[in-house]
Amino acid sequence: MSLAESPPTNAEAWVGAGTRVLVPVDLPAGVTLHWHFASEPKSVSFAVLHQPPQMENSQRLDSEATSSSTQQRVLIPTTRVASAEGATVKGRLQTKQPGVYTLVFDNSCSRLTAKKVTYSLRLENQVSSAISRVPETDNSPSPSRLEGSLPAP
Repeated sequence: MSLAESPPTNAEAWVGAGTRVLVPVDLPAGVTLHWHFASEPKSVSFAVLHQPPQMENSQRLDSEATSSSTQQRVLIPTTRVASAEGATVKGRLQTKQPGVYTLVFDNSCSRLTAKKVTYSLRLENQVSSAISRVPETDNSPSPSRLEGSLPAP
């Protein structure tokens, strides 16, 4: 899915017992991806991964011809979050590199209960947000707020 070409996403996904759902989002560098989600009937774990764009075959060296999963970087490690019973988890990620950013909703800890995850994604251009940014009044970390950024290479 490319948010650069489509409006903000409001969706839901069923995460089966013992499984996880991957939501890949193709993003350019220099934007902020905002998300919020809730799950029911209980909480899920959450993570964010980054896959850089694939190079053309002619640009690859034989030693670099590895599987794409070995090039994925963990930006936000899998974390159990309080996303159930009306609690909404909000977060954002500023992209430093283009590529596929994958949001992971993980229910692998549950053996019997499937979870419904309702989520929303919004894309914000960092250039316009720098002009219109209003300082946040609460800088203290909150257990229901995840934030991450991709370090510069």
